[in-house]
Amino acid sequence: MRAFGWGDAREYMMAEKANEANWREIMRLSLLRSGALIGAVTIVLSTLFLFLALVSYSPSDPSFNTAAGSVEHNWMGIFGAYLSDLSLSLIGLPVLLFLPLLLVFASRLWRDIPQPGWKKQLLWCLLATLLVGTSLALWVPEPEMELPSGLGGLASMLLANGTSAGLNAISTSWSGLVSGVLIALTLSAGLVLSYLSLRLEGPLFAGKSLKIPAVKNPFVQKDEGLVIE
Repeated sequence: MRAFGWGDAREYMMAEKANEANWREIMRLSLLRSGALIGAVTIVLSTLFLFLALVSYSPSDPSFNTAAGSVEHNWMGIFGAYLSDLSLSLIGLPVLLFLPLLLVFASRLWRDIPQPGWKKQLLWCLLATLLVGTSLALWVPEPEMELPSGLGGLASMLLANGTSAGLNAISTSWSGLVSGVLIALTLSAGLVLSYLSLRLEGPLFAGKSLKIPAVKNPFVQKDEGLVIE
């Protein structure tokens, strides 16, 4: 066995420093991965909360549009009553189109799939809700009593009312036919855009989706490392 000299000691110290830096990087990656998993679970729970709040919505519960004493119908309590009222007032029933997109975000966070275009996806989904809401507002121009701003929400209701007024001003005899064509076009375009916003061409639910991916060590090399005799 040869003597352990100064050169060997220096190499040993350098290897120790490299290992310490590697472990710090692995710890950083582990924290980022844990944050992504927590974010995925949070999005799923929030989506479920919003869905149950919308399903159990009642105009008699306390909200921005109703002054009531206590919550009697909404399953998610006072916060669910206000959240569902605000969502239905602004967006209407098409707010449900956001739920699949949120689940897609959560699934890809869980599976560690990059999502560089998530802002554009949200924008597309928002435009889809506006198109679908406009078609619903044109189809049922009178606001439903159970909903604060009709089927399509406030923005779509204003857009539909302006469109109907413009068609009636141009020609009352053709306004019904043109309105029907617009309903079909806006509804079809909105549903297609909502589907495209999901970007389902990636590997989404394939494999065991509930398996937590392991954190990969980016410093693992196939070559043999330092050997100290």
